[in-house]
Amino acid sequence: MKLACVYQGLGALEEYSALLLRTLTECLDPTGYTLQYITPESIIKGDLSKRVHLLAIGGGYDLGLIEALGSRGMANIRDFVHSGGAYLGICSGAYFACDRIEFDKDGPLQVVGDRELKFFPGVCIGPLYNPYDYNSRKGSVVAHIGFKTPMYGHILNLAQSSTGTHTDTLISSLNGISHSSEFLTKKRDSALSQINGIQNSEQSCNNHMLNSGYDVESRAYFHGGGQFVLDNTELNGHVQVLSRYLDLEGTPIAMVSCNVGQGRATLSGVHIEVTGEDIDDGDTLVEHLVPVLKQHQAENNLIFKCLLQKLNLQVKL
Repeated sequence: MKLACVYQGLGALEEYSALLLRTLTECLDPTGYTLQYITPESIIKGDLSKRVHLLAIGGGYDLGLIEALGSRGMANIRDFVHSGGAYLGICSGAYFACDRIEFDKDGPLQVVGDRELKFFPGVCIGPLYNPYDYNSRKGSVVAHIGFKTPMYGHILNLAQSSTGTHTDTLISSLNGISHSSEFLTKKRDSALSQINGIQNSEQSCNNHMLNSGYDVESRAYFHGGGQFVLDNTELNGHVQVLSRYLDLEGTPIAMVSCNVGQGRATLSGVHIEVTGEDIDDGDTLVEHLVPVLKQHQAENNLIFKCLLQKLNLQVKL
């Protein structure tokens, strides 16, 4: 069994780490992975061994990550990915993995500077949308995103259909093996509902599939994240744009997948792991966001699984 590890320590908010571990547990193939937390002390000791396939770092503040990991811990993460490991960074975990960051530049929370991992050859700029508050959900929005990836775009498009050979292709693609038509005919409906993370219905994804060039249109929880700006467009061979913010001028980049040596890093400015239920706790700052996130849970589950597939991870059906 390979290990999929979620960072837990200074720089990562406990809530976001827990939600990330929860969502990975729900989405990854349980026959292939054991999920657990990993501390900065363990990373510094060199516990990102060959048995570890994924390191995931969620929301928090990247200056804390730098303080906790130090130069040795960051070098171990960099070596882990360059040697074939997978890295998933969400919000601050994404800032942390860029060449440099510009957070609240010229504002009261300014954090600007170079970063050590340099998985994304450019800058992550934020926070987008409303002013950010470290100590509350102030500034939280549901970002309007479009998701597209050439490698798995056909999989996403097929979520519109629950019949025929398109569904057969979807399920066999996600399994990574070929199945007989008879087997798929019997299993396609239940498999699709599991892929989406909720009971599949005719309406579950159809309302949010686009004719605008994106494979999925959704709304995802956003709190302090950034946009990704490449330093040089000639580097596009190493970076694949997966998602854009559709409600911001210029549709800036919301998610990227980066080739890093023999490994890969996938970075997201939105909290694609957060559901409506997760923030449905009476907080008046976000109560208006809850029904929107619940409406788009199927799309966000599907996007999250495609992010994992971009990291060569096997997802649960």
